[in-house]
Amino acid sequence: MIAHTRKLLLEVVRIRLRADVPVGIYLSGGIDSSAVAGMAAHLVKEEGVSMGKSEGETASKVCCFTIGFDETSGFDESGECHTGETQLIEK
Repeated sequence: MIAHTRKLLLEVVRIRLRADVPVGIYLSGGIDSSAVAGMAAHLVKEEGVSMGKSEGETASKVCCFTIGFDETSGFDESGECHTGETQLIEK
């Protein structure tokens, strides 16, 4: 069951990476956006899937972004995003 769920999730992410423009992933600091980014990184690095296209060329890098707030606001998750981003780069 877990293997089947993983297969379905990878296929959904693969479909969402198809585009005629560059594709980016918004990291919110939560497990869901980190999981999607991890799956996209796997597809790009291990299976050669492109992240859309940039000026006619296929994009071969995982591009992530986030929004930072003042640390005292209680809404800033940029630290968690940085941790996830570092793990994506290191793998």
